[in-house]
Amino acid sequence: MRAKNRRIRVPTAMVVVGSLIAVASLVGRGWLPGASTEVVTLVAAYGYYVVAGRDTDTGALVGSRADERQAALGQQSAALAGVATSTTALTGFVITTAVGGPAWPFLVLAVVGGAAFLAGQVIYRTR
Repeated sequence: MRAKNRRIRVPTAMVVVGSLIAVASLVGRGWLPGASTEVVTLVAAYGYYVVAGRDTDTGALVGSRADERQAALGQQSAALAGVATSTTALTGFVITTAVGGPAWPFLVLAVVGGAAFLAGQVIYRTR
């Protein structure tokens, strides 16, 4: 089923995931963190909805109506985010190992990032 208003896709996903995080915060930490998380989620989703309605490159990406150039911009941005996340995970692993702390969370992030890269090479390769 296709949504008639593509502008609402990203904000809806934000509300769903943010609400799950808010419920987890409520269960694990109490009412104040849970409610705070839900308020931040709703404000951010509204902000994305507003941005998605604008006639800009970012608005087109968020509003699910990007042309090829804008889609390439989104792909390059996602690649940069992946590099930054992997670099942060590896740096955290090295520093945590150096000070003798538990480094497994950083190692998990680095392994998942590397595995995702390899999966992308297999899935998206050109023949």
